[in-house]
Amino acid sequence: MIKEFAVEPLCFSSWDRARYLIEKFGYPQGRLIARFPENWTRVVKDSCGSPERPRERKKIINFIHMHRKKIMYGSGRAYEDAESWMENACREDQIQPFHAVITASESECTERILNIDDLTESNELFAVEHDISVERSIPGFISGLELFLKDAVELVFIDPYFNRLNNRHTRVLLELVRVAQSRQGGVPLARVAYHFNNAIPQEHFIQNLKQDRNIMRLNNIRLDFYMWPEEKLHNRYLLSNRGGIQFGTGLDINEGTSTSEDRLNLLSATSHESLLNQFNRSVEPFFTLTL
Repeated sequence: MIKEFAVEPLCFSSWDRARYLIEKFGYPQGRLIARFPENWTRVVKDSCGSPERPRERKKIINFIHMHRKKIMYGSGRAYEDAESWMENACREDQIQPFHAVITASESECTERILNIDDLTESNELFAVEHDISVERSIPGFISGLELFLKDAVELVFIDPYFNRLNNRHTRVLLELVRVAQSRQGGVPLARVAYHFNNAIPQEHFIQNLKQDRNIMRLNNIRLDFYMWPEEKLHNRYLLSNRGGIQFGTGLDINEGTSTSEDRLNLLSATSHESLLNQFNRSVEPFFTLTL
């Protein structure tokens, strides 16, 4: 659903290439560019365009600067400055595979090599599914959400029925937060928010929350809880500071009482921003728990 690509800095040698590449990346597109090396943006700026075409080069640099926060993913991969970018990419791909390695050079170090001139939406290595079916289990959710979780500084859960604090919901919360906290490098997860309906009194929810074994196993995290009138909530979402995903059924595991699979859909940039404004920026939590 969200895929990490290694992109050789030399791919940004012209305005047409740079524009095409950048417009194909971001959360709504399901693709992120690995920050590889960590100073990838600076390396690209040093490599892009041609000294003989300073206006084009400046245009590329400005375009990259404007979009870099939307398209980059920092996975904390090792990088040896004494080796070429391609040598580093091939070695890292053997350790922890990229979805594909996009290059302007010739190389056969991995079967996932994509030449910049061969990129099309129909190319099997470049194509990304924007909606997927996953098993409604902890492994199923993690398989579809792992990169999304590890890239989040904030996570916002929206599910009307979390108020019941049953094991089906709280186990999902526990395990997804643990995945988000397992990232290597980058900015750590700082906050989790949960929005649900007000079918039970707030004081009952707080009392039950403090007795929930899954919630109490979390650590180094701030949890904000929000209650909404029942008619205000229906759809289920998982949002981050970077992007968003809609769940067809719910943010809980199946225990034989409901459908065994869920359909996850990537949100557009407009929908993501609208939901963040509606749920996470316009109201205050009724209860905060710091663990």
